[in-house]
Amino acid sequence: DAELDSARLAKPIGVGQVLFDAEPVLERDTTKLEVSDLVLGINPPKALKDVVLPFPIVPSNRFFRLETLQVYLELYHLALDPAGKGKYTLDFRVTRLEIGNDKIKRKEMVTTSFEFDAFSPRVQETFAINISKLKAGDYEMSLEVRDNVSSQKKQRSRRFKILEDNR
Repeated sequence: DAELDSARLAKPIGVGQVLFDAEPVLERDTTKLEVSDLVLGINPPKALKDVVLPFPIVPSNRFFRLETLQVYLELYHLALDPAGKGKYTLDFRVTRLEIGNDKIKRKEMVTTSFEFDAFSPRVQETFAINISKLKAGDYEMSLEVRDNVSSQKKQRSRRFKILEDNR
């Protein structure tokens, strides 16, 4: 099951208990670019407008085709030039996964690139990606960040599922 695979479920350690592998700790060296995990989700419904959320989106790994996929991430340790300005590029890819017989076939469906300026070594970004033309199935969102001042790169990815919209 792709959901369990993405959660990186390890062997059970007791009845009703499981052990999850921990993701690597984020880089603390302030000279090295770091990127948070990708948080995928949807815009909060109006009923949640007064609720304080840790992200500006409601996290999920399953989306109906007619929903707009929202992506949230944080960048850490961006290099700033002598004028105190940083520059970075975000390259996103959405890849369809065909999972079967111990093999995964990948087909790139969406690619997009954004260039930004920063005035702090820490940045938060939220992006919307239209998935309405994609078929129901398993997908992977991949991100490459390039710090254009230090020339460092960092990558992150996250699997998700698109469902037919039966509303």
